[in-house]
Amino acid sequence: MASQRHPIPNRSLAITIALSCVLAGASMAMLLVSTGCDSGLSRVDRHTDALLREANKDVGPDTVVPVYDPEGFYEGRSFPRDSGDLERPDTNNPGASDLVFVARPESDDEINSVINRLEQENLVPDDAMILTPDKAMELAVNQSLEYELAEEQYFIVAMTLLIQRHIWSPQFFDRLTPSFTADGIDGRFQTALNLVNELGVRQKLPYGGEVSARMLVQATEQLHDAVSAQNVQSADILLGARIPILQGAGMVARESLIQAERNLIYAARTFERFRRTFYFSLLQDYLSLVVQIQGIENSKRQIERLEEVDSRSQALVDAGRAIQYQADLAKQQTLFAIDSLNNKQDQLKLSIDRFKLRIGIDVQIPVIIPIEQMSLPIPDVTPDDAVLLALDYRLDLQTRRDQVQDARRDVDVSRNNLLPGLNLDMDAVIPTDPDKTRAGVDFDPNSADFTAALRFEVPLDKTVEQIQMRQSQIQLETTRRQYLEGRDQIALEARRAVRGIDRSLFSLELQEQNLEIAFQRQESIEVMESVAQGRVTTRDKADAIDAWLAAQDQHDQARADVQVAIIGYLLSTGQLRINPDGTLMSLPGMEEAIEEGDTFEDAAEDQAIIDQQMIQKP
Repeated sequence: MASQRHPIPNRSLAITIALSCVLAGASMAMLLVSTGCDSGLSRVDRHTDALLREANKDVGPDTVVPVYDPEGFYEGRSFPRDSGDLERPDTNNPGASDLVFVARPESDDEINSVINRLEQENLVPDDAMILTPDKAMELAVNQSLEYELAEEQYFIVAMTLLIQRHIWSPQFFDRLTPSFTADGIDGRFQTALNLVNELGVRQKLPYGGEVSARMLVQATEQLHDAVSAQNVQSADILLGARIPILQGAGMVARESLIQAERNLIYAARTFERFRRTFYFSLLQDYLSLVVQIQGIENSKRQIERLEEVDSRSQALVDAGRAIQYQADLAKQQTLFAIDSLNNKQDQLKLSIDRFKLRIGIDVQIPVIIPIEQMSLPIPDVTPDDAVLLALDYRLDLQTRRDQVQDARRDVDVSRNNLLPGLNLDMDAVIPTDPDKTRAGVDFDPNSADFTAALRFEVPLDKTVEQIQMRQSQIQLETTRRQYLEGRDQIALEARRAVRGIDRSLFSLELQEQNLEIAFQRQESIEVMESVAQGRVTTRDKADAIDAWLAAQDQHDQARADVQVAIIGYLLSTGQLRINPDGTLMSLPGMEEAIEEGDTFEDAAEDQAIIDQQMIQKP
């Protein structure tokens, strides 16, 4: 009786376990083959890098593939046993009694103490990094957080396409399900151990629907019988197909994959457009630093000239040839100039620190920014020519144009969703020999069952789909208008860029004349003072020096504005090209024009000549 109530598991369960192990082993083998005997994440990394290269190749030859480096990615970790660390993060906010404020000791000569301290802060060590424009761009490409963020957004879009491509590839699966059942009959229970293993593959069809093939092995082992029962084991091969005929049929079935493929091209364009705008923005910041440095040097020379005026005015007062207020006025102008210089130096330090943060270097690293201006050739282009170039080459405009087609497809998808559901379902089951309770994998095709059915869904309620249809139509009109608006804005940008070059050139010409007038004004004052003493006041001299400073600063800014306008023109027309290291790529004809015109060294020599002339001028 005991053997009947608790039978020793027979070979049916053993056969099922053995088959399950074989199927699981086959699944593992397929998994290893599909992954190339490598980890899944490594396969994702390889495919992502390949997608990036594929997308950049489609966008253009001068585009740059971002470096995909998974090293350092967060791998995740288990939650701590105590959830208090997660629910109650620490806060460091001591009370006022726990804080210490250290006052600076008073000095007998506070002004000179402050000046000395500021001068010490402005000293740059000899081993400081020389931050040229090319060096700054190279550092930004490799270390800038802003650049890394743009790369990561590109990576995410590529991985989204990987997900869609995988969904549309054969999907293998293997499920092993052990279960225990207990059925009560008149106070007695019949218990059984069930084991089911399902190995299969499914594949989406290109124009809608899905086909699948599965192998199902199952066994039931009676552990305690309330009534007479037998232990059974069987296996089935199941084939199925679901094919839509109306709703969900056609190209609309692959819309998610199509959109993911197109989104990767959009992301490649966006990243390349970012590289160009990033270069332009960094160049603006760099040239702004150069202008600030030049302004500081100009202020130092202004102070030297004012100190000379101060000394001469005091000497005239001591000799009784001028009254005291002339010397006081000169001294006051000098102090104002020193204070302005300190403000400029403080602003420069802040600007340099911000620039360091943007290109990804530590603000504690000392840098030297050479005073050199770019000297790009002036393009020979009309506003109409610039508009045509922009409409042809702007990557963001091309994306907006393609998004109109995306919106049209969305309308097609919404229209398809309004159709009634009509699907063709086909199934086939090939079991093992039904006459055997423990059949193993002895399949019997003569006992196969085949089913084919048409399933029609009567469209009684399509309110949601109708609303979505109207939404997609409105979105199409919105997208089309956004494209037209963007096209017009880009045309305006191109025209403004050409006019900006002309405006900056005109301003530069005016500032050169203004600078020359400032020199002549100082010469006239010096000549007048030598022939008619007393007719030139301290105010006249200080105003002339201030006028020279303003003219020199505006001239330096105008020179930088010309170069920024040229780069802005290239950017707005889609012609700006950036090397992989982040530096400017010369276009055909640009290098020859630079060789015939001024070079970077020529620009530096010109600035040195102007500086020497300023020193020699009284």
